[in-house]
Amino acid sequence: MLDRLRSNGDSSELTATGLGFGLAAKARLMLFLNRYDEERKAAETAVGVLRPLMSQPNPSTRLKRAYGDALTRYGFGQMRSGAEEEGAKNLQLARDAYRSIDELKLTDLGAAAGYAEASAWLVEVLGQRQGKNDEARRIGEESAKVAAQILERRPGHMAALRSHALIVGGLSQIEADELRVNKAMEFGKQYLEDWQAFVKLDPGNTLGWNNLAGGYVGMAAGREAMGKVTEALSAYRASVDIVNRNPSIIANFALLGGSIAQIQAETGVRRQDLFDYRSFAQPGLNAMPAGSFARVFATEGVANLDREIELAYGEYRSAMTAARAALARASGMKTTTETQARQMNFGLAVIHRQIAWAAYNLGDFATAESEARLSITDLERLPQSTLPQKVGLSEHRLLLAAAIAQVGRARGQVPP
Repeated sequence: MLDRLRSNGDSSELTATGLGFGLAAKARLMLFLNRYDEERKAAETAVGVLRPLMSQPNPSTRLKRAYGDALTRYGFGQMRSGAEEEGAKNLQLARDAYRSIDELKLTDLGAAAGYAEASAWLVEVLGQRQGKNDEARRIGEESAKVAAQILERRPGHMAALRSHALIVGGLSQIEADELRVNKAMEFGKQYLEDWQAFVKLDPGNTLGWNNLAGGYVGMAAGREAMGKVTEALSAYRASVDIVNRNPSIIANFALLGGSIAQIQAETGVRRQDLFDYRSFAQPGLNAMPAGSFARVFATEGVANLDREIELAYGEYRSAMTAARAALARASGMKTTTETQARQMNFGLAVIHRQIAWAAYNLGDFATAESEARLSITDLERLPQSTLPQKVGLSEHRLLLAAAIAQVGRARGQVPP
């Protein structure tokens, strides 16, 4: 209705802000439904509606709030689609809009909470996606204090609690990216505590349960990196329990069971006793739109887990055959966003690495060398802004070096 009013010549601020809030809410809904193109379109339209009014003298608090909300949604969508630079700019504009309401004097707690949320996503884009960890850490620490001050004044402020959780989650990832795992775990603990408090206040909040499950996944990954596999398995299973109790979030965790099965396979669990990751994944795959990139890519993710399990059990020939079939399927997959293109390049790198490792263990060192080179080429197309990304690339290069050495030895060029 508001859109129709504007089409008929209604240029009032009241109509524009109402439409802006509505479009921002639609963007949130489309995000939850994994309809990302519609999410970005709704947010972009909201910004386009509100921006001309913001250029006028003395914009109202309502307009500033609507503009901050729309910019947050738009910047988030750009970040997640691979347009990090544009996303960061819009998230900073969102922070500016919210700050201008009361200069963070906390006379308007909603504006301060909006500022904290926009800051949380800016921490993610600067740290995890652009490698600007110092700037991201500074923004995160400052905005976490803002969220904490809101909670001191109003302990049950849901938006502030959510924003604080998102910020400490971003700070945890920064520490993990710099291989400070203990510090990352400290922030990760805060993240879990925030979401546990959140779902206690609102037990029916699906997003809260989704993020709590994700927090346990992050904790599990940290424990696994520290070699604490028993604790890692416990955290992964805590996440599985949450997903099983909240089936509407299964699409976001379709591959979770594979993390458990891989640890089990690598620690000598009998194959018949592995976690049934395929059965766990299927409802999540079914929940994704048929024919969508997300569903096709996740389905390939399950097949990738199959190959990793085969490699763990020394079934190299079977894994190699399956990996070559996966390459053939990948050639028919089309990407429409930068994020999808990056996912494809990473997926191809993994497949080539699997073939290289299988070939190496089968004594086909020439194939191992050529496939390792291809895996490195795919990885080098991706941003290498964090230490874990650089370590991952180094692991592929070590496999290449080992294959080259074996080829040279076979030719009598390398001493035994």
